[in-house]
Amino acid sequence: LLLERGDRGYEEMAMPDATLEDLNPRRIERYLTRIGAAPDADAVQMLASRGCVTFVREEAENAPEDAEAPVARRAVPTVAGLLLFGRNPQRFLRSAELICVRYMGVSMSDEFVRQEIVGTLPEKIQQAETFITTNMRRGMRITGMARQETTEYPLAVVREAIVNAIAHRDYSQHGEG
Repeated sequence: LLLERGDRGYEEMAMPDATLEDLNPRRIERYLTRIGAAPDADAVQMLASRGCVTFVREEAENAPEDAEAPVARRAVPTVAGLLLFGRNPQRFLRSAELICVRYMGVSMSDEFVRQEIVGTLPEKIQQAETFITTNMRRGMRITGMARQETTEYPLAVVREAIVNAIAHRDYSQHGEG
């Protein structure tokens, strides 16, 4: 998804107000298992190697300005880390929500159903898929003696469109629209 895209400029930016506590350890554990990481692998280093965690310099407190104080480095989530594993990504990335709308007619002024979807990217994919399949027209086709349910759009195509939209979105852009 986001990690495999290759072009990670903004997504690799540190979120210095966030801490590792803002990441969900169960989501991280599931991800590390899925990619085949060794059970004793250092989760922070694994996430850092994938652009989900980075290390920021921390100035030593109460150090004289001219002193050669040792530089401490603190692990913090990146934009990608919060989008994929955050407990509450929108706390730090307010415009990272997904807005799904279904219009009941041909004009944008017609009655509509709107849902704001928040959470991690995998959660958004699942919720968007549910929104679309719930609001999609359904029909049926008779083949021989069997009745087969049909959907307005092939479900595999719907899922692919959602994943592509979420993976290729420019998360550095703020605002709706």
